[in-house]
Amino acid sequence: TFPANTEKVHKHYSQWAIKHGLLTKNSKLLTPDLAYASAGVLQQSKLSHLNIYADYAVLTLAVDDVLDNKWREFESVSPIFDIIISALRQKKTKKLANKTNFSFPKLEKFCDAYSDINSRLVKLTKNSSYFIESIVKHFDYLAKEFNYRKQNKTLSVPEYLELRIVTGGTETFCELAYALLGIELSKKIRNHEKYILCSECAYQTLILVNDLTSYFKEKEQAHASDNYIVMQQRCNNIDASTAVKVCIDEHNRQVLRLFELERSLLTMADFSSEEKENLQNALQILKQHLR
Repeated sequence: TFPANTEKVHKHYSQWAIKHGLLTKNSKLLTPDLAYASAGVLQQSKLSHLNIYADYAVLTLAVDDVLDNKWREFESVSPIFDIIISALRQKKTKKLANKTNFSFPKLEKFCDAYSDINSRLVKLTKNSSYFIESIVKHFDYLAKEFNYRKQNKTLSVPEYLELRIVTGGTETFCELAYALLGIELSKKIRNHEKYILCSECAYQTLILVNDLTSYFKEKEQAHASDNYIVMQQRCNNIDASTAVKVCIDEHNRQVLRLFELERSLLTMADFSSEEKENLQNALQILKQHLR
């Protein structure tokens, strides 16, 4: 069940995206889905929290939409990420964006939108630093991916998974949810091997779901890209229904592992009661993203 204000959230992020010049009112990205997703993750949160989460989601999709058409423009794209990161950190970017010779539609508008989200978040939460750093990491890995493509490098499965887990951006959404809900994880928890594995399980499962739904659609249209190395290894030369079963089995295996790690973490004596409560809330956010 979702809060009754999903319609308000949908109306808000649609107006916000149009106001910032990210999308037009006819954009395929302005569906109500993001309102339901933010409500599903944040549950009975304040409207202002749901709005920021949904705004960030639509901004991420808008940037991704531009990047989809830039995969061969290696030289022109990587410097863009530095400009956006500067905007995130509240530095002046207008002159910087104007001086570039890069063809990147709406760059200044993206910078303004990231800056707007961060300034609103700072007013609502005590700590947005992990969220900002997760976006920096996200763009660092996107730059790494562009560099791999430039080198025409073939990645091993572990390399590919590490890259996809970060470029998929799931960590940024989890960190945003933690910040909005006041979930403060100590460094002791964040650096704990089992917490790291829990996060990786959740992120990898979400990537599987994304790639599973996208791969067959793109393959049918004859332009499945090298985004889907793992999917191609598992699914080439077998029929689609078997491929789906393989991926669902892998998905279920990862979810089961997530629950086992969660149970193990929450029964450990290493953490204080406050740390354990924050950990429990953080793991709940991971699971709500999966749902």
